[in-house]
Amino acid sequence: MEDGTQMNNKIPWNKTTGGKIFLVIITIIFIFLAVFSLLVVYYTLQIKYGDSEELAKQFYSEKFSLAVSLSETSSIEIDKNLDEIIRDNNPVRGSSEAPVTVVAFIDFTCPYCQEAYKPLEDIYNQYRGGIKIVFKHFPLTTIHPEAGQAAIVSACAQEQNAFWQAYHLFFTDENFLEKNNSLKAEMLEINAEQFEKCVNSARHINKIEQDLTDGVSFGVKGTPTYFINQTKIEGLVEKEVWQAVIEEEIKKSL
Repeated sequence: MEDGTQMNNKIPWNKTTGGKIFLVIITIIFIFLAVFSLLVVYYTLQIKYGDSEELAKQFYSEKFSLAVSLSETSSIEIDKNLDEIIRDNNPVRGSSEAPVTVVAFIDFTCPYCQEAYKPLEDIYNQYRGGIKIVFKHFPLTTIHPEAGQAAIVSACAQEQNAFWQAYHLFFTDENFLEKNNSLKAEMLEINAEQFEKCVNSARHINKIEQDLTDGVSFGVKGTPTYFINQTKIEGLVEKEVWQAVIEEEIKKSL
């Protein structure tokens, strides 16, 4: 009887001090994950369907509209592993052994990405062998209505190993997107029929949306945004800024 009484009076685990602490921790984790998921969904939907004026306020601060010096560049160290968002389908330039990895979130129709194209090209050529560039789509379709189509065109070019050709044409031929698909295919030197079917089906849209989600999860707010190893830089970056940051990253790798 005595043993039975003790068993009946045993406190349920969830009412013990340890149990209560465990439940609080689980609740906090659940709330955090729920809020994070909602933010990812919110920003993805805003990018696709949101109000352009509100998006302009969120995505286009002075950091994204003005060329900046090193001291003025919005630069921040991140504590996440970039490998988490570098996917097999992301276009890559440069050696896999390069000590510096640049993950670039780009909107082909963003005027600041247009201005940023040449400085980045100069840096890539200057540090060839020491720098690897990973491209990520971040089309701001509400601000730039043709951004989504541009992303699809480049993804279809990538299907035939011509992504970087398309990348260069978007930034060197201001009328490239307006050309018909047959002419685009001719300029890219790829199969026109396959390219046409790919563009019309938009079959790579999920990959583009994955890049958007990856960007939001790493705090990308607009374009261009770069992650240089563990350093995040937003906005138009001049050549001197690139040189300073990249040389610092190379020193760290020695």
